[in-house]
Amino acid sequence: MLVFAPVLIDAISASLTDDPWDMSPVANYIPNPSQSSREIYDPYSHLTSDPSLITRGYVVQEILATEQTYFQELGILKNVIKKKLIELKIISQSSINVIFSGIDHLYDLHSTILYEFEEACSLDTWQRTMSMIGDIFLTHASEFETAYVLYIDGKHNADITLKREIASSGKNFRVFLDICSKSRETKKTDLAELLLRPMSRATRYPILLRELEKQTPVDHPDKIPLSQALKTMTEIATKVDNRMHSSQQAALLFQTRRETHECPQELINGDRTLLADFDAFLENPLPPLQQTSSLTSRTSAVTSSTLTRSATVSTTATTPIYASGGGTGGFRCRLFLCSDLLMVTAYIRVPAPASKFFGGNTSGVGVAASTFKYQFVRFIDFRDVEDVSRDSETGADTLRIRMMDPSSVNSEVAASNGDSGESANGGQQQLKISLSTRLDSRGQLLPLTIDLRFDMAPLSNRQKKLRDEFVTLLQNKVREKQVQRHEELKKLKADSGDNESQEQQKKRQE
Repeated sequence: MLVFAPVLIDAISASLTDDPWDMSPVANYIPNPSQSSREIYDPYSHLTSDPSLITRGYVVQEILATEQTYFQELGILKNVIKKKLIELKIISQSSINVIFSGIDHLYDLHSTILYEFEEACSLDTWQRTMSMIGDIFLTHASEFETAYVLYIDGKHNADITLKREIASSGKNFRVFLDICSKSRETKKTDLAELLLRPMSRATRYPILLRELEKQTPVDHPDKIPLSQALKTMTEIATKVDNRMHSSQQAALLFQTRRETHECPQELINGDRTLLADFDAFLENPLPPLQQTSSLTSRTSAVTSSTLTRSATVSTTATTPIYASGGGTGGFRCRLFLCSDLLMVTAYIRVPAPASKFFGGNTSGVGVAASTFKYQFVRFIDFRDVEDVSRDSETGADTLRIRMMDPSSVNSEVAASNGDSGESANGGQQQLKISLSTRLDSRGQLLPLTIDLRFDMAPLSNRQKKLRDEFVTLLQNKVREKQVQRHEELKKLKADSGDNESQEQQKKRQE
C-alpha cells in the first residue's frame, strides 16, 4: 500500500469515497512486475515452435506483445487516471473530456483488435501454415483511421488544457500527477507521456507488418492479405502523420497569435503553415506605438482597388511598447515566416497580460491566459514582393525586401482586363486580395522597402546556419509566389481576350 501526501488527503477528504486512491482495477491490465518476459509470453510459445517458420512466429509474437502493452497503457489512461480524476473532482469534467479526448474510442477499437489477435494466436486456433494476421488489420482499417484522426485532432487542445490545469488548478492536481508518475499501477509513467503513445503506435504498425510480410512464405495464405494490410496501414500512417504535422503547425500559429498583440485573425488559415521564425532589427523607423491602460482592439479594412490594410490603436498612451533596436532608430523584431506571407512583429518592452485584451480565450477550448510578447507591425504578402536581396559583403548583414507599388499592381490588373478594366459580365476581374499591411497605426503609408539587419547581436554558428536557412526559405517562397502571380495575370489576360472576342462576335451577329 502506497503512502500519499497527507496535505492532499486533507484537502479533499470530505468528498472522497472509501479508499479513493485504490488503483486496483488496473491489475486487470498490467502484468506482475515479478514475472519475466518468458513467463508473459509462455501462453504463445507455440508460435515459434516450427523451425521452418520460426522467424514469422517471432514477428507475430512481437506484434501481439506490443499490442498487449499498448492496450494496457490505454487502460491506464481510461480506467485508472481518467476514472480517478472524475471521482476526485480535482479538475472540471469539461477539462477531463478535453484532456482524454479520443481515448475511449481508441480503447474500444484496440480491445477488439487485441481480442482477435489473441484468438488467432491461441494454442487451440493457431495453425502454422493457415493462420491469418493480415485480415485483422484489413477488417478494422476504416475504424483505425477514424479513431486516430479523431484523437490527433483533439491533441492540441488536450495539451493546452493539461498545461493550463497544471498551472491554475492548485496543488491537488499537481500532487495527483506526481503520484501517478510514481505508482506501479500506472507503470510509473507520466500522463503527458502516456498521451503520446497513440501517435507513436500508429506509425509503428507499417514497420511490424513489413517485417511480417517479409518473413511469410509466398505460398502462405496470409501473404496477399499481409501485402494489402501493409499498403493500407502505410497509407493510414501517412495520413495520421500528415494530420499530426498539420495539427502541430496549427498549434504554432495559434500560439503565435496568442502571443502577438493586435495580431489579425487572418493569420489563422487552414492552408497556412508557420515555417520558421527569427530575430532581426528593423532599420526603417516606425512610429512608436504606445501602450495604454486599455489598448483598443485592432480593426482592419481591405479594398481590392488600393490593396490597403490599416491598424488602429489608442493614441492616449504613456509608455512606448516597442523594444529599442540598440540606438539605431529601428526596433528589435521577431519575423514569422509562413507559407504565403511574412509577419513582422516588434518585441514588447514590458509584456502585457493577454487576458486583459482577449478575456483569457482566443482560439477555442482550453486556451490559457498568457502575456503578449510581440506587437503586430505588418504582413508582407509574398505576392506583393518585387525583390528580396541580401547584402553581407559591405560589413552589414542586411536583408532588403522591396514591395511593389499598389498603383502598379492595379495597372497590371487593368491592363490584363483591357483598357476598360471590365469583363463581359460587367464586373472587374482582379488578382486575389493582398494581405499586405499598407498603413501604420496613424494611417500613414508604410515604406515599400524594408531593411532587416541580422548582425546587431553576436550570432553563434548554429544561429548563423538558422539565419541562412531562414533567408533562403524566404527567397524561395517569394519566387514561388511570384510565379503564381504571373500565371494569374496570364489567366486574367486570356480570360479578358476571350470575353472581348465574345463581345465582338455578339456585335457582328446583331
